[in-house]
Amino acid sequence: MITEKEDTLSEKNKKNLFFKKADVFLYASIFLFISFLFVLFVLLPKLNDKNVVNVYYKNQEIISVFIKTNDYTLTDCNGVFVKADDNGEEIIFSVYIGSEMKDYNIITYKKSDKSVFVSDSNCSSRKDCVYTSPIKNGKGIIICAPHELKIVAKTVDTIPVSIG
Repeated sequence: MITEKEDTLSEKNKKNLFFKKADVFLYASIFLFISFLFVLFVLLPKLNDKNVVNVYYKNQEIISVFIKTNDYTLTDCNGVFVKADDNGEEIIFSVYIGSEMKDYNIITYKKSDKSVFVSDSNCSSRKDCVYTSPIKNGKGIIICAPHELKIVAKTVDTIPVSIG
């Protein structure tokens, strides 16, 4: 037999549930908002086909390599001559700087792992840009300060990177 006192306690416990309807709505809203942000900032950039690697000479774009399509564009720039050779597995960009074209950087784009790196240069005896890690997965930057070249991975809708 349930006493009146016990019956009152059980009714009180029913009223003080851990989650009230407003709490459930609030937690569900927060969960949906966090899920939306995850999709927006984590999943969509990976699916975005606008990943590009740009090569700049004195802050002027001279080469754009489109990672998803393995395509590229070359832009004319005073004081720079760019030649591209596509052998099927990689695209080799020969960048000659100056009117005498004695300064050069050889930039290689490997289609298999979608990486960009400087394979050769005559910028200095140390050749820092040649030993810099390749740009992969749409991330990274390579700078050849003596030749005023920079290679930047980005998505089309990001802010351009500039130096000096």
